[in-house]
Amino acid sequence: MIRMTLAAMALLLAAPAAAQPSDAPAAGAPAPDAAPDAAPDAALDAGAPAPIAAMPIAPSCPDPAVVERALAAYDAEVDRAGTWNTGWTIAYGVFALGQVGMALAEFSPGRDFEHAAAVSLYAGAGKALLGMGSRIVLPLRPPRVRATGDACVDAAALDRARAVAARKERNTFWLQLGGGLALHAAVGGYLVIEEDAWRDAIMSLAIGVVVSGVTLYTLPKRSWLHGQRLMVTPSVAPGSAGVAVVGAF
Repeated sequence: MIRMTLAAMALLLAAPAAAQPSDAPAAGAPAPDAAPDAAPDAALDAGAPAPIAAMPIAPSCPDPAVVERALAAYDAEVDRAGTWNTGWTIAYGVFALGQVGMALAEFSPGRDFEHAAAVSLYAGAGKALLGMGSRIVLPLRPPRVRATGDACVDAAALDRARAVAARKERNTFWLQLGGGLALHAAVGGYLVIEEDAWRDAIMSLAIGVVVSGVTLYTLPKRSWLHGQRLMVTPSVAPGSAGVAVVGAF
């Protein structure tokens, strides 16, 4: 009887010990009842840094004071362009009338009035009329920018206006340069070939080059040159060395 009682007590003590290993999860394995998000939670509990969510960064607007000064400078440039266009329209008209008047009055300073002198004066008047017509038909009129008080909106509008102004200034420059050279060469060639008037051809070319040069020099080019950046950098190659000028044109 005593042996049976001792055997029953031994079985009762051994049962919890045998069940404990089967209930505990294996080392390194997740618990059977644990949710899938238990691993990140465990990582956070272990002191790992929390992931940072990506936040959209709004573009920063320029300083309103800087935008205001840029608008004022651009407005001044538009005013200069209008003054330049109107001034040279009037100047070319005066040149044309003056040369026609000299031809009608048969006045040629420093020499006797001849047929070649009359042809040279009328040719010069024709060149002046073409210059005046180009300022009327293709005027240099950059668009104006109306300030809204919003620095971002005004800066974007200013960039668009400067792009248009730069294109107009560039086209006016090359048209004035190329058209002027072609016109001076044509008039000079006619005076030499048809009239055999070398002196008049040289005078016509000299006066035309001077007038065209002053016109191009006074042409507003601020917007055209605004986006251009020139840089001089050393250029080294096998067997040679020098400098290079790089930029946007």
